[in-house]
Amino acid sequence: MGFFDLFKRKNKITPRKKESRIAMVAKGLSQVLWPERNYKNDCEETYMKNVIGYRAIKLVADAFSSVEWGLFKQNQKGDNTEIFNTEYNKILLRANPWESYNYILYQACAYLLLAGNSYVERIRPDMGKNNMIPLELHNHQPDKMSFKTSDKTGRIQFYQYRDGNQKADWEVNQLTGECDILHLKMFNPTNKHFGMGAVEPAARDIDINNLATEWNMRLIQNQNRPGMLLLFKGSLTEEQFDSLEKQFNDVSGPGDAGRILTIESDEGIVDAKPYNWSPAEMDWLESNRETARRIAMAFGVPSMLLGIPGDNTYSNYQEARAAMWEDTVIPLLNYFRGEFNNWIFGWMYGQPNIMKYDYNLDNVPALQIRRDAIWKRANESTFLTIDEKRELVGYKIYENPDPKKPGSAIVIASSQVPLDENFLAPPELPDDPLDDDPLDGDDTE
Repeated sequence: MGFFDLFKRKNKITPRKKESRIAMVAKGLSQVLWPERNYKNDCEETYMKNVIGYRAIKLVADAFSSVEWGLFKQNQKGDNTEIFNTEYNKILLRANPWESYNYILYQACAYLLLAGNSYVERIRPDMGKNNMIPLELHNHQPDKMSFKTSDKTGRIQFYQYRDGNQKADWEVNQLTGECDILHLKMFNPTNKHFGMGAVEPAARDIDINNLATEWNMRLIQNQNRPGMLLLFKGSLTEEQFDSLEKQFNDVSGPGDAGRILTIESDEGIVDAKPYNWSPAEMDWLESNRETARRIAMAFGVPSMLLGIPGDNTYSNYQEARAAMWEDTVIPLLNYFRGEFNNWIFGWMYGQPNIMKYDYNLDNVPALQIRRDAIWKRANESTFLTIDEKRELVGYKIYENPDPKKPGSAIVIASSQVPLDENFLAPPELPDDPLDDDPLDGDDTE
């Protein structure tokens, strides 16, 4: 609260203006569903101004887009075989002439966290035997996209893109759900077609965190002097009040801190003294840390990874990184994998051999602590066969398993000797050859 708030007779509240958008609707269509939130403001306050929100989104999106992807063929038994050099492999190397597949993943994840919705477009041939193969992938800004639902079925009929003079429409097959737009969305309990981003539940804490930063900046610029209390014997005239207000408005910034003002009054000044905040009252650090923890929690990032002091939820930084992958990144990867494969290969549903895209976490450094634990558990096991140990650590079993082959044997840790029935049974000794020796004489007379 500033100094002149003490002298105002009426508090004037100026309502915040909301940004408006005009939805362009084709003739004869029902209403178009636009986001109810102000997406641009959410991005500015969360990603562009708030260091906690920016870092949390970047951590998750960087991790999400860093994994390796491959193309696999799955047989009826569920076994996967990686395949290469097909038309479907090309988008993994180059999503479009300007962006890589990894950057497409980064954008999709960041949009999903900010808006709760992410829209990926595929470009494919209009006809021919390869008309289902995607040639390019592109992301679209969520606030530029909208969709129209059917009055009869309640399903989405088509998607619309509007950005100035740029317009595009994509129809949705009402029987198969096929569309050249992949709509990724986070769960929204009030709207099944439109997702809810992590920014929405964290919005209040983000506002508090941003306002606290601005408040501290104002205090720094004024040498920690928010204002001054002036006590008069009588009431000020309108001219005296206007003169006093003008002088105080002219004093701003660090250069005018501590400046002495001259005030004329017929009654005289009873008292004039500055009022400052004590160090305890100025301690916004702990409250900032608390709001930062809640912001990080909304995005699924352990606050230890954001460098917030005093947060010792995890024993070390490595545990915090592994927790972020297990609790946040991997569930997002599973969701994207399912939706992406259903979008690209949905027409293969029911066939004996289908293709699918899948990710590989073997080269993720943050999960090395988990892999080490699995390898240690498999290596120290005394009741698993070699094939079972190989499956436990993610390796394939030996081909053509047989009880007499190494893959199906249990190995004793002390001597690494195969343990089977033949080894445990005592060997059969041959008959004594001396009993049948023809040269051996008869002792009887």
